[in-house]
Amino acid sequence: MKNGKKLGRVKERQPILDKRALRAYLSLMAKRATSTDKPKAVGYTRVSTGKQKDQGGSLAVQRDRIVEYAVLNGLELVNTFEDALSGARGEEARPGFKAALDAIRSGEASTFIVTDADRFSRDADNTGHARVEIKRAGGKVVVISEAHAGVELVAVRQLLAVLEREKIRARMRTWSAARQAKGLPMGRAPYGSMFAPDGSLRPDPAVAEVVARILRLRVQGTTLRAVADALNADGIPGPTGKPWNLMTVSNILKRLDSAGLRPARRNP
Repeated sequence: MKNGKKLGRVKERQPILDKRALRAYLSLMAKRATSTDKPKAVGYTRVSTGKQKDQGGSLAVQRDRIVEYAVLNGLELVNTFEDALSGARGEEARPGFKAALDAIRSGEASTFIVTDADRFSRDADNTGHARVEIKRAGGKVVVISEAHAGVELVAVRQLLAVLEREKIRARMRTWSAARQAKGLPMGRAPYGSMFAPDGSLRPDPAVAEVVARILRLRVQGTTLRAVADALNADGIPGPTGKPWNLMTVSNILKRLDSAGLRPARRNP
């Protein structure tokens, strides 16, 4: 040890939070959120396939980010539009994009928001054309992924995420309580059934033949494993798209029983 002195570990300096700046920023956000005179904006979301649209995740994530950006930046989001098709198509073949652009052209909104540039198109030329068309219509283009996000904005985003999560939980509790009060089943509709507009269950015609076959085989004394093997042999996809197994068949029968949708057993 040099000069008989111990070398201590150098402590890392922690960043200091400027509370005054944070309070000013949050105050500005509050004024923007409550202002009645906000610039109007439209959002545009796109996924490439119909399958992605059915799953909903990608479109939902894009919408949430657009709503969040509008709130944090003092914009009134008057509408969001979506397409579930290739971004390589022109304006006329993309009704969602055309509707959003028409909103700019008509003066309904002055800002056009997308999460990423590739939501316009994955082709650079088409993306450039889309930006030009929006600006030509008198609008401002906002690509969220290209916008600067400071430390304060990240903190506010986290707070909004917590609040939104609590709102979702509250909605789910209300939904669950309403269904329980009506004596309706909870969770997803059992395989082979679907929810009617009044919340009751009815047979799902899309898989009615598969369910009928399962019930018929069981009435004949076929084991759960043999039922699953028969369905797999014919290339019939399981409820989640995966191969059938005995537990899948068993769970389907139990859920049909609990929902009162499984006919009483009888001898073949």
